[in-house]
Amino acid sequence: MLSKIKVRQEYTGLSLRFLSKELEVSATSLSLVLNGKREPSKAMRKKLSSWLKTPVSTQTAHCPWALLDLFIN
Repeated sequence: MLSKIKVRQEYTGLSLRFLSKELEVSATSLSLVLNGKREPSKAMRKKLSSWLKTPVSTQTAHCPWALLDLFIN
C-alpha cells in the first residue's frame, strides 16, 4: 500500500505537507509511515485506503499536466 501511495503522490505532484493536509493527518507521522519507520495507525490506514480509492482528477491545481497547460497558454 505504501508504494501505491508514493506513486500517486508523485503523479498528483503533492508535497508531503499538502498530502498530510489532504489526509488530515500530521505531516510528521505521515513522514514516518511513508519512510517505513512506523506502522500506520488504524485511523491512518483507513484514511490512506479511502484516499487511494478516490479517483484522481486530472484538472486539479496540483496536477502536473494542468500546470503544463497553464504554462503553455
